[in-house]
Formats: sequence, C-alpha cells, structure tokens
Amino acid sequence: MALDLLERKSLMKLSEVVDVLRVSESTVKKKAASGEIPCVKIGRARLFRPEDIYRFIAAHTRTLEVPL
Repeated sequence: MALDLLERKSLMKLSEVVDVLRVSESTVKKKAASGEIPCVKIGRARLFRPEDIYRFIAAHTRTLEVPL
C-alpha cells in the first residue's frame, strides 16, 4: 500500500508520507520545516510530491556490508 501512494501523480498528505517512511508525524514535520523534505504548505496543511519522497528515500539509503 505504501508504495502505491508514491506511484500517484498527485500530492501526498502528511499522513501518507508518515505511512511510507514509517516514522512519526513530528519527524516528517521537522524534516519538512528544515527543508530536508520539500513540501508545499497551503494554510495549515503540508503536501508532498511523491518524487521528492523518492529522492529523500534514495538520499538516505545505504548498503550495509555484511562481514563474511
């Protein structure tokens, strides 16, 4: 379900980003306020472009090396 939200063309609600990233609402709000996750603020609502969420995930993905 979470990936389905990213494949839409429309803007995502804060609650949808929380579901995709599996972090708290306050974490997403802090990262949006700092500019780490770009968002559009309309009134009190923060809306997110799916491609920005993809970029955020890609930028924070790292490969762990497993010792043999």
